[in-house]
Amino acid sequence: MTLLTAGSVAALVLAGAAQAGTITGSVNGVAATGAANGQYTIAAERTDASIATPAGGFVVTNTLTTPLSITQGTTQNYRVTFTVTNGTIAGATLAVTGTGPAATVAAAGSTSTSATFIVTVDAVGAPGTITAFALTSTLTSPTETSVAVAATTELLAGGVATSVDNTAATTLVRYAPVIGAFTATSNNTLAALPNFQSFTNTGVTTNPAPLSNGNLTAQLATGYGVAQNAGTFYAGLASNAVVTRDAIINGGTLTITGAQLNVLTPALTSGGTLVTSATNAVFTLTDGQADALSAGANFTLTQAGTPVAIQAGSFTSAFLPTYVAGYTAPTTATSVASGNIALDGVNFIAPWISGSQAAGQSVIRLSNGAAAPSGTVTLRLSNARARAAGVTTGAGAPIANQTCSTAFTIPATGELQIGASELSACFGAFLRGDVQITVQSAASQLTAKARTISDGVTTETSLGRFSGAQAADASF
Repeated sequence: MTLLTAGSVAALVLAGAAQAGTITGSVNGVAATGAANGQYTIAAERTDASIATPAGGFVVTNTLTTPLSITQGTTQNYRVTFTVTNGTIAGATLAVTGTGPAATVAAAGSTSTSATFIVTVDAVGAPGTITAFALTSTLTSPTETSVAVAATTELLAGGVATSVDNTAATTLVRYAPVIGAFTATSNNTLAALPNFQSFTNTGVTTNPAPLSNGNLTAQLATGYGVAQNAGTFYAGLASNAVVTRDAIINGGTLTITGAQLNVLTPALTSGGTLVTSATNAVFTLTDGQADALSAGANFTLTQAGTPVAIQAGSFTSAFLPTYVAGYTAPTTATSVASGNIALDGVNFIAPWISGSQAAGQSVIRLSNGAAAPSGTVTLRLSNARARAAGVTTGAGAPIANQTCSTAFTIPATGELQIGASELSACFGAFLRGDVQITVQSAASQLTAKARTISDGVTTETSLGRFSGAQAADASF
């Protein structure tokens, strides 16, 4: 037999740099690769996911890009090392795949994160090749973070160790959440004239199809759902049981926030035990009801048995699931938009209205020619600018749109004037902005004008009006 000489090693070095192989593996018999969603993915919600695999349950294969050739009549020795990041291994053994003479393997030292072996091939009677090395061990992931494995192979000859393979770390095990975002489709509806005791979607782009005037139920949110993230998820290293969204969630609470929820009647198509207050509707869901909500449910709001005037407003929902034993459920929930109600009435736009920070002052006059007082008058400020406290010059900075919390009305055959004091009470100090006025009455008896006095000059404008499609709530 002939050992590889130092000169032969030098020739090998000159032939090119060390190659890089491909690392693949399996966990509990489940294939794992470094490709997207190809890793063995453990449900991050598990509380005991760091349990070790069964003995020999972790296999890592480094497939060489170019097989190692062993010339007939020579004996070649290789040092093979596998290194694990974010995991620990125990009981490691090595198998060699190739052709020709069988390889002998001897352990050459190991730690909790690496294992090294000496592989010897004696090609006395015939040449041989090595195409892959496979590590088998027990894997523990104490930090419950992604586990990666790297591999190196060195040729040992003439007292020299020459790298012939250097395969970078490849992630084979990862932790990721099964449960994705809670979502809903937010729909728009109007409280309809003449008395705002029914719903309509006339003139509003909405989903589902428009409601007709006189409908007593509005479908404010459709398609509630809890997403299951992409990929296949497993219970842990000790078990390759597949974990799904519905297997983890075993109930929960859905909290809807908005106005009149204890006056009107909220309902979920998924079902649930309901408790209401003036601003919240809380549905407690069983396992089956939570699964139905996760798969897609709707939220409806129905007029009370004794009809009431429906208020403008927006609704949000937050779902807080409970999980089965062994999984950690979230403690807070993210709110999602879940429907808007606006008032079908007469809307006036008063542009460029001066606030208390402006040199000029504006007054909005609304008149009512009817024999009865108007319905509620709602004001909304938009596209406004304001100066910081103590600043008396400059264009100011944009401020958030806001709706006045004070409800006004126009007396029968009378007028309502909205001036500096009313604007300040509603919106605080501002420089200028656009004011939208919604009057919950029919248009025929209403008029509106805006007057601004600046530098001794009075400007008066008749306000344009439109009805049905928008309202002072302006959520859509």
